[in-house]
Amino acid sequence: MERLKTFYYMNQKRSRHPSLSSKALDDLFQNHSNITLLNMSGVRSSGFETSKCTIERTNCVVIHCQVKGFIPFGEMSFPKVIEGHTVDVREATCKFALDPLRIGMKIANHNRNGFGTLGGFIDSTGTFNKVFLTCAHVVCPIATLLQADFTIETGRQEERVFDGTDGNENGPVGVVEKVSFQLNDLSKVSVDAALVGIINRDPVDGKLAEVYKREQIYVAGFSETTLPEFKHGEIETISDDNFRNDVIKVGAKTGLTIESLKYENSCARLVHHDLRLGNNIMRTFCNQYEISPRTDSSLPSETKQLFIDESDSEALVFIVKNNNPALLKCRGMTVAFTFVQDSIQKN
Repeated sequence: MERLKTFYYMNQKRSRHPSLSSKALDDLFQNHSNITLLNMSGVRSSGFETSKCTIERTNCVVIHCQVKGFIPFGEMSFPKVIEGHTVDVREATCKFALDPLRIGMKIANHNRNGFGTLGGFIDSTGTFNKVFLTCAHVVCPIATLLQADFTIETGRQEERVFDGTDGNENGPVGVVEKVSFQLNDLSKVSVDAALVGIINRDPVDGKLAEVYKREQIYVAGFSETTLPEFKHGEIETISDDNFRNDVIKVGAKTGLTIESLKYENSCARLVHHDLRLGNNIMRTFCNQYEISPRTDSSLPSETKQLFIDESDSEALVFIVKNNNPALLKCRGMTVAFTFVQDSIQKN
């Protein structure tokens, strides 16, 4: 209602708005981190969401912020008057006209010869406030990952990461901050992971990328009004009590698929032309979980449906808890698929 009244009055005939000085604008942005937009208006509202809501025709300074009534720690409340003009505080955000990053979307390395899936988001205390998880082999050259002593490396910010669907027109969405590629040790769980510092299109919620088909969300127990989302960050480790539960993933290539877990550790020697070294040593992923494919009833007898395919590397794997509303808990992430179309999932 406030928006409708404000829109009506703003379109009435009125005089030209005054403007604020550069000093006043600079002071506001320097002292208030919650500000998203500043402008002048010919109408001012008060008492919003109360029985005494009024709209007054008068010139005022409008301060837009993300959340009204919230004052960041160490800051003061907004001023009531600025250079003789009363202040009206409204909620609003300002961002580029680009979709935010979402779990499950397609990403590409800077040469666009490696594609994968954006995994989960992680709050960081390092160079970047927020990073996302993906596979190291998606964003880094295999030759680099195969260095003899390669375990964890930081400072690889020359490796840029792009939205895999936009042709790089909008610039990189992130740069590689940290990678880990640890294989061959039968006593440990092999790791193929990278943390990508976000430099563009920050995530705004826990909604998953809409890379799935309508029938896929129905089969998994969701609907068009209750789409899958992962906003709380909860995980659930695999145990004797839950290993028989179905698992789902949302990947850039195959969308939302649902399968079951094989409850034993597996090791896989990956077939890749760059994974064979000069001394004929092959790289092996150790102590992984496999996901069994289901028979696809829409295809000829005994045909198995894909759980993942190329470009699905790093898709998060979830168990679905509760029924209304459905709650996703993360169990791991996909790394590779086998020739029998099983999937390998990190523990």
